[in-house]
Amino acid sequence: MSKHMDHLAHLKTMVETRNISGNGLLDLEAYSERIQVLQNLVHCADLSNPTKPLDIYRQWTDRIMEEFFKQGDLERQKGIDISPMCDRHTASIERSQVGFIDYIVQPLWETWADLLQHECRDILDTLEDNRNWYQNMIPTSPIDIRSRQTKSLSMSENDDEKEERTRFSFTVTMDDADSEVETRVQPNGESRDRRSNNVHL
Repeated sequence: MSKHMDHLAHLKTMVETRNISGNGLLDLEAYSERIQVLQNLVHCADLSNPTKPLDIYRQWTDRIMEEFFKQGDLERQKGIDISPMCDRHTASIERSQVGFIDYIVQPLWETWADLLQHECRDILDTLEDNRNWYQNMIPTSPIDIRSRQTKSLSMSENDDEKEERTRFSFTVTMDDADSEVETRVQPNGESRDRRSNNVHL
């Protein structure tokens, strides 16, 4: 992986050279060109898991991620910084696979397909299907959950305010009783006073 960008750059150069030549053929007369093709072929094979049927792809993903997580567990035990994607408590397998495909696997395989023209169409279709599957499996982030909860709470508070606005109170002076009774009218039309003499309007 340390030479991924070099392999991809050389592969793109070969595609551009073939396109410029106009005959659509690869020039493999030079030994260096043949080596470049073979190196990229091995590199594509190394990054081929996302291009396989989903059940096989998922098996290999689980194995690789468990290896990462075990490394993260050791790093945590030793009190050192946990490497990216190695913290089993925070890493998202689904997000990691979508990013892995978008930034590493797909650019490589699309360029390889450009080199071979129509030979990789099925592989690219499978790659896209697998990417979409993981994209759809990404769980809602905690931020989104909190946002929805805050919105729900705000709506609940607004409902309470609306209900409060439907209530009103007024004071009635009863000359004969020489007392004041405050009556609060409820939303359902019933009245309820604030004193025990039970005066209703």
